[in-house]
Amino acid sequence: LMSAYSARRMVCPGGYERAIASALRKHRAALQLPAEEDPPSGPGQGVAGHLSGDLTLLSFVYAADLDSEWRATLTGWQADSFGHGAHLLFLAATWLEVKGRPTAPEELAWDGKVEAAWKDVMSGCAAAAPTRCVVRSVLESARVETRQLYLAHEAKLLALAAARTVPALPWFNASWSGVRRGEMRHHDHTRIHFGDVGRLFLAQLTLNVLPILLSRPEETLPLLPPPRVEQRINLHRLRARPGG
Repeated sequence: LMSAYSARRMVCPGGYERAIASALRKHRAALQLPAEEDPPSGPGQGVAGHLSGDLTLLSFVYAADLDSEWRATLTGWQADSFGHGAHLLFLAATWLEVKGRPTAPEELAWDGKVEAAWKDVMSGCAAAAPTRCVVRSVLESARVETRQLYLAHEAKLLALAAARTVPALPWFNASWSGVRRGEMRHHDHTRIHFGDVGRLFLAQLTLNVLPILLSRPEETLPLLPPPRVEQRINLHRLRARPGG
């Protein structure tokens, strides 16, 4: 799946869902998808979903900027927008909003510009319906070692999400605890990317919350999962497979 940038808006020429449907048809055999019968006519929502059956397809955008790319994409939402027709759109906060750069003072980088960007993005989420936005709080990073900064950022982000009835995933505490207990590690010099255990952990959290979000689309779910769910996760039992 290829996407392009148009005036900072992330687009898929010909439409995002059409691109997904084309990829599913091309790789039908490898994905073991059933034969296509009576596909929906014309472009629009439902084509990719009709083709995929029980398959869950995750499309990932790396390093897209909140203030420019995501802001422009959601405020200018249309058929060729990246993600148009998807059931869910996960938006993740980054460590740069907690502390602007590695050499910056130990103080919260959140300012009026960051807040305005998130407000525009979350307001744009309403226009993206029936695609549902979900906001994930920033995760632990070795570039920021002051826990209170993360908590302050998370509190601001969750308050904005609640005010606009956008579901939010408060996963900072889980990632912080996992690293401090030695169960999760950053695997490279960036000090941001998690190794296999951290990736498995975050992937499992995402998969666990999908049924809740997809089965209750009409409800307002401002906070998922509740903090008490995080406390029941046994990180000691989470291990990467040998050689994986």
